[in-house]
Amino acid sequence: MNAETEINETVNVDPTFEPDETEDVTFEIVDIVRSLVEASETTTWSPYAIHVVVNRCFQVMGIEKKIPPQMIYQYAKKGMLNGTKDTLRFTTEETVAFVTKYLNKNAK
Repeated sequence: MNAETEINETVNVDPTFEPDETEDVTFEIVDIVRSLVEASETTTWSPYAIHVVVNRCFQVMGIEKKIPPQMIYQYAKKGMLNGTKDTLRFTTEETVAFVTKYLNKNAK
């Protein structure tokens, strides 16, 4: 099973989810990212799997935007993701931190 299938099958997110406008947006993004990442049994994340999480977060947040997997591969190779750059594998915490930071900057 590939990362996209695993994430899509194991994460049940309400498609009608709408953030409460009175709450801090950063906190909501962290919750969305953490729930998607922790629902998977994956302990190391490839750039492809991270791209799936980013796109799924956009979907949950109601943002009609998708990023290509090549974008995350480039970020990883340039050292923009903290982790093992040589093997392109990242821990769950590194994945959550990167995706949260990325979404805070680009989810508009």
